[in-house]
Amino acid sequence: MDKVSRIVSDNPSQHIWKLLRLYLDGTYVAEEIRRLHNIPSGKHVANVKKQAAQIGYCIRQAEEYFRASAQVGLPTRPLLLYYGAVSLSQALYLLKLDGEHSLDALHKSSKHNHHGLELVRGLVDEIRSDCTVQVFF
Repeated sequence: MDKVSRIVSDNPSQHIWKLLRLYLDGTYVAEEIRRLHNIPSGKHVANVKKQAAQIGYCIRQAEEYFRASAQVGLPTRPLLLYYGAVSLSQALYLLKLDGEHSLDALHKSSKHNHHGLELVRGLVDEIRSDCTVQVFF
C-alpha cells in the first residue's frame, strides 16, 4: 500500500514543491527507480540514470509552468497549468517505468511522436511547389 502523508502548512503548494524538488537529485531518483522495480545495482545503469535525469527535467519544467501561470492573465493561465500537469504526469510515468524507458525513446517510436496531430509520413515529399491550397486539400 502506498504511504500517504498529511501536510499541515500555511502554504501547502510551497510544501509540495519542496517535496517534489527531492526528485531533482538524480542519484536519489535512480535509487528510487531501482527500489520500486527491484532492479539490482549495476543493471541498466545508463538507462536508470537517464530516466532519473528526465524525471528531474519534468519536475523543473512543471514548476516553471506553474510559476509562470501565476504571472499571466486568465486567457493564458489554463494552458500553462495544463502543460505543468503534463510535465508532472510525465515525471510520474517515468518513475513508474522500470529503468529501460525514456521520453526520447517514446518520441522515436511510432507512439507519442505527435503533438495532438495525426501525422502521415511522406506527404511533404509529394507537395509540388506550384500546388495551391485548394488542390492540396
